Amino acid sequence: MFSSNASLNFAPFKPIMALIALLCGLLGFSLWTMVNETDRIDARRARVSVSAAIFGHAENLTKVIQKDVGTEIGTAALATPDAFQKMWGAPSQSGRFYDIVFTLNADNNIGQAYERGVQSGVDYHAQFGNALTALSKNVRTGKSSASTGLIQSRRGLAIVSVVGVMGTETVTPTTLVVAKYVTPELLTEMGKDQWIYGLRMGQPREDEISTTLDDAVGDPVVTLSWRPVYPGQTALQGSALFLLTGIALFLAVAAFLSRQGIRIIRALNHSAYTDSLSQLPNRRALHRDINARYDHTPHVALAFLDLDGFKGVNDYYGHGVGDQLIKRCAAYLTEICAGKASVYRMGGDEFAVLVDGVDAEARVEQLSRDLLDRLSYPVQIESRTISIGTSIGIAKSDDGWMKSSELLRRADIAMYAAKAAGKMRVKWFDPAFDEIKESLHKMEVGLRAALEADHFTVVYQPLVDSTGQNVVAIEALLRWTKPDGTMVSPAEFIPVAEETGLINDIGFYVLRQACQDAAAWPEVQLSVNISAVQLRNPDFKQMLAGVLAETGFPANRLELEVTETYLVVDPETARRTLDAIHELGVKTALDDFGTGYASIGFLRKFDFDKLKIDRSLVCEAAENPASRALLQASVAMARALNMAVTAEGVENQAQADLARIAGCDQLQGWLYYRALPAAAITAQLAPPTRARQLFMPDNAERLRLVA
Repeated sequence: MFSSNASLNFAPFKPIMALIALLCGLLGFSLWTMVNETDRIDARRARVSVSAAIFGHAENLTKVIQKDVGTEIGTAALATPDAFQKMWGAPSQSGRFYDIVFTLNADNNIGQAYERGVQSGVDYHAQFGNALTALSKNVRTGKSSASTGLIQSRRGLAIVSVVGVMGTETVTPTTLVVAKYVTPELLTEMGKDQWIYGLRMGQPREDEISTTLDDAVGDPVVTLSWRPVYPGQTALQGSALFLLTGIALFLAVAAFLSRQGIRIIRALNHSAYTDSLSQLPNRRALHRDINARYDHTPHVALAFLDLDGFKGVNDYYGHGVGDQLIKRCAAYLTEICAGKASVYRMGGDEFAVLVDGVDAEARVEQLSRDLLDRLSYPVQIESRTISIGTSIGIAKSDDGWMKSSELLRRADIAMYAAKAAGKMRVKWFDPAFDEIKESLHKMEVGLRAALEADHFTVVYQPLVDSTGQNVVAIEALLRWTKPDGTMVSPAEFIPVAEETGLINDIGFYVLRQACQDAAAWPEVQLSVNISAVQLRNPDFKQMLAGVLAETGFPANRLELEVTETYLVVDPETARRTLDAIHELGVKTALDDFGTGYASIGFLRKFDFDKLKIDRSLVCEAAENPASRALLQASVAMARALNMAVTAEGVENQAQADLARIAGCDQLQGWLYYRALPAAAITAQLAPPTRARQLFMPDNAERLRLVA
């Protein structure tokens, strides 16, 4: 039910199998066509050959007779009976060239005649009929010198040649006729010459083919039949072994290639739906599986997980360690969700858990709590102990089909809501999140426009010594005023800037501007807040060094403030970053102490120059003995760690006195100064007394106007 491994879709193989079947069909059809066409061609050749053999024999006979009568001897042989007998009659005995020879005079009467070497008195007009008359007429009328054709005589089929003989002084013009009977022996001899077997006269039998020949007057005279050779079938039978072997080899190769193709497609299918690093199903598989779940249930729930602080792991430990961390987290998720849900890696440091069924909501939330608890423990990667957490957003289908992209979008938005609420927690999707997301998007667009149009300004709040009389430091604060005059609180836009990465550009804008302005205040320390996102930037040290070089501001007068939350989430990265800052000669301060999780043992790992106690602790200390004791303990701890102490949010004299008694070195708050423009700070620090008095606390009205 929860398996994310889909069965292989064999649809891609159908074209391959169809192609193989088509190739086999084409091969068989081609062979069948080739064999039949070869046999048809040979049948046509045989018919032409039979006709050519018959009429060729007649033409050859005619040429021989014409050659003989064209000589003086041949012509003279027609003059006397004896000469005719020797020249023409005797050769007919053998029947090699002809069986009958006779002459026709000008009246078309038969003159001398011999048949098989014996003088003959047969009426050949009656024997050969109209066909002989037609042949001899062409010669006697001068239409041709010779005429040849088939004649069906009373004694059988005969090949007849009629040759005209020109007259001489001793020979009267005449016509010489020779005839050769078509016997089975003659047909057999002709068939051998033409590779035609069983040539005979008569209608074809079942296994024979035939051709019909016409006589001298164009009437069908004889049907000749013979056994066809069928060279195509003969060749096919002769090559059957090789052909079958070839087909078998083709099918074997096709089967092998098909199996290889199936393996490749299986591999591609696996690759297309599997994350290569974690070997979990990927985003594409999630969309596929969500849609598949709706086939059997309308109840589908999705948890979307994003690891907290993973980018810092890649930035400071390298991607190799980051990849091992991803594998480790994937193993945790798989172990916890085994048999209960399907786990997916969406890419980067994002995972998803898919649950379906009537109790999907309860089960996905319980799994999310289990995952949240498991990932709250540090992870050991090689020799490194890495603290990693997760923020989880959950969404569910509304008791019916919902696009997988929409379900994923809702879970994603809920996850970002969990991050915005402080991370390490679970949030269900709420339609109000869409409005928040739209608002955040507008905020992001506005931040980009403000950065390009230089709508940001930097103001400064002085810090005084414990007497409250002398300005000893200046803290730079960022302000954003929209073109319509609307002021946007840093608490609203800084988280958006951090989430979108704009904080890097905005933060260095503040740092550069503050260093430029503070160059005119040589007697005081400059303090600038630095976002955790900036500190995770691997290029932070180089960018900081570049600002100092560009502005010429002394590094020992610059102090960067970081929050303790950053230290707790990623202590190893924080330590390296702070060491890099100290290498440049820049001081560091721990801001908002008392609101996070930093302990004395924890702070001993870091070399801060100053501890800034959060205003909440300062305010509570004036009214609560426990908070007062905590304030004093914090100052004592800072002294032990060789850190200066600043009390933030001092708003009345009682708070100032309490902070002073506790041992704070510096005081910061509205009791002394609000945030002022750079020009006002310059005037405040200038020697003239009048300018200094303008901004002292006893002139509150003017102070509000300037602020």
